[in-house]
Amino acid sequence: MAYNEETYRASSKAINAKIKSIAATGKKFNDLIHETMVMVAKHALTIGPDGIMIGDVTGAARLVDAMPMSNRRSLVIDHFAQYTPIKITKDAKSGAMRASLRKPEEKGYIDWNVEGLEMNRWDERPEVQNEPDILTYSGAKDAIFKLLKSLDKKAEKSNDENHIKALLRKVRVGLISNDDTDDGVAAPTANAA
Repeated sequence: MAYNEETYRASSKAINAKIKSIAATGKKFNDLIHETMVMVAKHALTIGPDGIMIGDVTGAARLVDAMPMSNRRSLVIDHFAQYTPIKITKDAKSGAMRASLRKPEEKGYIDWNVEGLEMNRWDERPEVQNEPDILTYSGAKDAIFKLLKSLDKKAEKSNDENHIKALLRKVRVGLISNDDTDDGVAAPTANAA
């Protein structure tokens, strides 16, 4: 398609509008999840007409099921576990999410802290704020070679130097033989120890 200034500007405008919409929608999505989490906890603590706590936490499982597949689902599950005794697991047979209340004697039990849940948003957890860098093939390869160099130095000090060096040589040979890119980085040869 030939370059056309008018089409370019319209396309750029449309892209920017979509990006703005994603940012606004993402904020609303996070708010909605937070509000729903608090509502689920408060609902579970509601005292029924018989004077007994309702304890219905099925909304927690439905919330996680409704979310798109991503690590954010795990963050919501962890956030519930940090402030409530709600345990959310995946059913092995059906694949559906299941929620239940941990018993006080059960591992991982934590008493209800709805105020803490309400005040500390799930999307402000350190795991969300410290999003990992995107790992590329080249970056991974560089990290592996850096690790190998470090292990090589440790091998020099080791009593079992020959075994470790042989293992390192096998790993290097495997990396080099599977390298189908030419990124200009000089890789060690198969003979390198």
